[in-house]
Amino acid sequence: MRARTTFFSGPVAVALALSAAIAGPASVSAGPAPSAPLSTPSAAAPAPGPLGDASAPLRDALFDGVNGDRAASGLVRYVRDAALERVAQDRAERLAASPSFGHPAAGAPILEVVEATGIGPLGVGEDLGWSTQPGTVALASIRGMWARSPSHREILLSDHASYAGVGIAASGGRLVAVLVVAETLDRTPPVVSITAAERQGTGAVVRWSAQDPLLQTHTAGVRDAAVQVRMDGGTWQTLDRANARGVAALAGVQRGRTYDVRVRVRDRAGNVSAWVESAPIRIP
Repeated sequence: MRARTTFFSGPVAVALALSAAIAGPASVSAGPAPSAPLSTPSAAAPAPGPLGDASAPLRDALFDGVNGDRAASGLVRYVRDAALERVAQDRAERLAASPSFGHPAAGAPILEVVEATGIGPLGVGEDLGWSTQPGTVALASIRGMWARSPSHREILLSDHASYAGVGIAASGGRLVAVLVVAETLDRTPPVVSITAAERQGTGAVVRWSAQDPLLQTHTAGVRDAAVQVRMDGGTWQTLDRANARGVAALAGVQRGRTYDVRVRVRDRAGNVSAWVESAPIRIP
């Protein structure tokens, strides 16, 4: 697909670089595209550059807005991905420093850039936009035009991509926004919570619930759990290496001792949760 650049005239200048569609790494990559020049900032204008720490609230607002658009369309919210966020921020800063606007001005083809992060993309997409409106007003305008443009909407409301990152930079009175999305296998750890830890007869029992967060595609599902126990703050010992039933019984406990139990779970893609520890179980 050939990327294009479209400009919208009016009292407030807003421009969009039409998105590179979701592309599979084996078949499609973004090709060269024309970049239309923007007006050159005056000598008194600040030098191009990122907003720095001040951009964090705007990135949060943009990401939340994108996910709000997805939820309103019945889609799963994007998972915010650190690698994609770094890519998006770098490209936003490049665009803010460039006299041209478009995918070529943002750097190397987005597919190549995301592949270089090592996240194993099955497909990638990128939306670009800029506005001279202030802050969150600019972001709402850019998101609105992404939603109205078919090729942008394909990225904003992708039914294949599960992960995304956003970038924000400013220069010469304009704010630049970048959205980068990717379809990958499940890279999100499952989550586990302990629902009960109590004495039962002469022993003790621990119960937990686990789930693999729902992705737009490729949710792996919980595979198994590891359960460990320790007595009186000693060394952790594995109780059940492959227990996915949500319950573990402690037999042979000793009177006058205190036991701690912890659980972590693994999904079918190999992602592992953090350990979650129970409240101490005192055997009188």
